Amino acid sequence: MFAAGASKVIDPYEISGRKVHELIARPMIVDMLEHTVFGKHLDIAEIEIPLGSCLSGNPLSALDLGGRYNVVLMGVVDIEMSDSLIFSTSGVDHKLDAGDMLVVIGPAVEITRLKGDLEEDRTDQLLGG
Repeated sequence: MFAAGASKVIDPYEISGRKVHELIARPMIVDMLEHTVFGKHLDIAEIEIPLGSCLSGNPLSALDLGGRYNVVLMGVVDIEMSDSLIFSTSGVDHKLDAGDMLVVIGPAVEITRLKGDLEEDRTDQLLGG
């Protein structure tokens, strides 16, 4: 993937392993997600937090995307630490910085709207506390 021009690679084995774990640990929740959220056409995207964003310096737990956008936050890639995805459910309350990449799943129109709001720094309402 790197040879093809990708700058970051999310390990499909890690994602698959987590999926299998979820199927075993919480089959009802996974079944509900499969029939509601993932039954629609969704995209996955990396969205960079721009320099000067009001999100910088805030913990990942303070970010509330679901209140304004129809997207699910998968996690964040901290470019200073590594190219690994820190899953939002991992229990790590990562401090967001400019240059970090939010990884989200949702309809293309919602992802585009979120990107636009981040670029225009209209995201202060996304901080829940």
